[in-house]
Amino acid sequence: MRMLLCALISVGLGLSAGCASSEQYKALSMPPGAGESADAIDAPGSIGSMFKSDQSVMSNQDIEKILSSKVYPPGHGRMAVVRIGGRYPVGRTWWSESVAQLEQQSTDGLVNTFRASPRLSKVVVLPTMLTPAQTTVPYLREAAARVQADTLLVYRTFTQNYQKQRFFGNDEVHAYCTVEAVLLDTRSGIITDASVKTHNMLAARSSKDAEFQETVARAEQQATGAALAEAAAELVRNLNAEPMPPTAATQAAQAQ
Repeated sequence: MRMLLCALISVGLGLSAGCASSEQYKALSMPPGAGESADAIDAPGSIGSMFKSDQSVMSNQDIEKILSSKVYPPGHGRMAVVRIGGRYPVGRTWWSESVAQLEQQSTDGLVNTFRASPRLSKVVVLPTMLTPAQTTVPYLREAAARVQADTLLVYRTFTQNYQKQRFFGNDEVHAYCTVEAVLLDTRSGIITDASVKTHNMLAARSSKDAEFQETVARAEQQATGAALAEAAAELVRNLNAEPMPPTAATQAAQAQ
């Protein structure tokens, strides 16, 4: 009888140990959060950054606040336009009046596209003397606030060209321009929209060009104007499609 009792106790202890080992293995093999419901995992703010170094740049609370906030473009706001990287390149030589006018025409086309938007009451180009030396978001917001602009359009251009010199026929140049443009909400510092457009232009040397570099300059300016027009059209289309900001009555009703 005593031997039977000991055998039963041994078997019971073995089963208990086996269950404990099984549960321990199960806990180790399950990924974090696997035992939680899907709602708990996907809930906003349930998981913050797991790297402490991230907190020195922006806290989890600040990121959650930013991501959960909705920024509405003003119904009839003011916009300032600034080109970073310098609007008037230092040392640039214009070979003819027509080439010199192309840059101004590109800027005018950009501004007129936004002026046609019903969401904007006024669009002004920020003079270079007001462009901050450090073109970071805080300084850009300050510059926009000084001209009482609700929104700031910030853009810059990159140009490249490939030249082909021919023994027979006119020399040709392929000019490429990439435009990066963003809409910055002055009050919140949020980038509400962005656009990147690239346009290429093929130009052959004309008899009116004093030298081939004039052909290159004209092709670059034409490519820049086309890329700016495409970026402006996309940004204005998206801006016009944005919902109107809620009124005070609407906000009060939502709060209830």
